[in-house]
Amino acid sequence: MQMKFISFLTLVVIIMSLCTVSAFAETAPIVTVGNAIGKTGESVEIPVILENNAGFSSLGIEIGYDETALTLTNVVASSSTGATFTKAQMFTINPYNMSWDSASNTTFNGTLVTLTFEIIAKANGDYPVIIDYYKGRNGNYIDGNNVNYDENFEPLGLAYVSGKVTVIGNDEPVAEKPSVTVGSATGKKGDTVEIPVILENNTGFSSLGIEIGYDETALTLTNVVAGQGVGATFTKAQTFTVNPYNMSWDSATNTTFNGTLATLTFEIIAKNSGLYSITVDYYKGRNGNYVDGNNVNYNENFESLGLTYSDGKIEVIDIEQNSIALSSDLNINLTGDIGTGKIYAAIYDDNNILKQVKTYLPLESFDVAFDFPQKGDTVKIMWWKENFEPMCKSKSVILP
Repeated sequence: MQMKFISFLTLVVIIMSLCTVSAFAETAPIVTVGNAIGKTGESVEIPVILENNAGFSSLGIEIGYDETALTLTNVVASSSTGATFTKAQMFTINPYNMSWDSASNTTFNGTLVTLTFEIIAKANGDYPVIIDYYKGRNGNYIDGNNVNYDENFEPLGLAYVSGKVTVIGNDEPVAEKPSVTVGSATGKKGDTVEIPVILENNTGFSSLGIEIGYDETALTLTNVVAGQGVGATFTKAQTFTVNPYNMSWDSATNTTFNGTLATLTFEIIAKNSGLYSITVDYYKGRNGNYVDGNNVNYNENFESLGLTYSDGKIEVIDIEQNSIALSSDLNINLTGDIGTGKIYAAIYDDNNILKQVKTYLPLESFDVAFDFPQKGDTVKIMWWKENFEPMCKSKSVILP
């Protein structure tokens, strides 16, 4: 009888342990991507939801998806998270990264962001929208260490649940229309950037005429180089100051070229940072009376190409949007493009002789330390890109 009683107690302890484990698992913080259903050409919204959050100081995630099926067109963050939101600069980055940072814990639970995707898939089916922790620019971040921790730098132990977009209604593959697309670039005032103009899904043209528009207060067109192998006679505006700038390709018979039609070089003269559109449209003619598919953009049978046009942009960045705050106790606070480049910390003696150099990952806030610091030594902090180009002005402090 006593043996049976002991066995019963043992069973109770095991059951209680299992319940405890189950309860703990149920309360683990989790980030979930929602699901959506739509047809080709439609836009769908996907929420990214945080649940069971007991408090985070750092939260970094990335979203991956099939670019042949989906195009990310917008990201709207909740205004209630209680943390500073940072997102990738361009929607074309895949996986797309986002982060939230706060000096102290925020216990927000709910929709972190809403992602908008345009469905471009040709075939029906499920297309995953994958979520994981942010790996960092160089892919070396550790979950719970470099990102996803609380105010005591304890790992959150996040779980990740991916979502999907289910595409319906495509009984037959969607025939893609021929398109002319302008690329995009990023730079700062004084830089020159190259922008490709790309023709896709062309089944044959005899006449092709386009024009490129841009903001002359922000950009100066300095060169136009025609693509190789187009198989048609190239004609361009005589001076680069013509805006919109026109280009045309003509052939007696169809050419089925697909690829870069031309590469445009712009000098950035913008005084202010921001996005500046590079627009593309059909060539309107000298008097502005050309009709698309009639006077230009047709095949050898004089049938309209039915071209679609996609604009590009140049993002002008301000080097001073990044900054370093350095205290006398060697605490560093960074603002701007956190996670980009590398921090170099150098210490010099009172004769300005270099004693030591150390490198750090560019986190929002961290401390630097040297092996043998002395009173009167000068510490200099530099934030550089991988090519050793400064991301902002350096900061120095003399040790008290």
